Amino acid sequence: MSNLLDDSPKFNNNDRHQFNNTEIHRADFSTRLGAYLLDFLFMIIFISVLVFFIAVISINAINESASANGRDPVFDGILASFLSIIWSIIIGAALYALLEAFTGASLGKMVVGIKIGTQDAKTAPVGRYLVRALIKNFQFVLLILTAYTYDSVFLRLNDIYSVFFIVSCLVALGADRLALHDKMTGTAVYKKRDLDR
Repeated sequence: MSNLLDDSPKFNNNDRHQFNNTEIHRADFSTRLGAYLLDFLFMIIFISVLVFFIAVISINAINESASANGRDPVFDGILASFLSIIWSIIIGAALYALLEAFTGASLGKMVVGIKIGTQDAKTAPVGRYLVRALIKNFQFVLLILTAYTYDSVFLRLNDIYSVFFIVSCLVALGADRLALHDKMTGTAVYKKRDLDR
């Protein structure tokens, strides 16, 4: 017999949990994967637009500078393009992580109607969302470090982290529907309507 004062979720089956006599639904793996793929698409579009604008601004400034200083504008243009891609990835990844950290949902999650909360179906504090976003998006940090330092150690760490990320996501196939980064941060992903009932 369960204690009515116990606030921990009770498992009924793979996707429904009882919490304070209310049925809540954690998002299933396919819904989370769909949100991730939408996020990937949105990020490609957003980063492409950023690359274009940063490259246009950078190339014009570099061409003027190269002409004034007698340097090769082609080399400087290639360098500007490379740096615009790096900065666009940094800005895009940071904005994506901050959106999810402050709202509990990325654009993809918003489109499919899911949101991050605590494991007992409450809205999580921003700090917890930030830690979750850092763990989930740490690969971007490693890629940026690799690009700026040219150190293969960061590239190897990125390879290791990629395996960790895939395993972390596949753990969400379990009965509790929690990815490893959810377990590490005490979060879960729910259908938006089921949070804070």
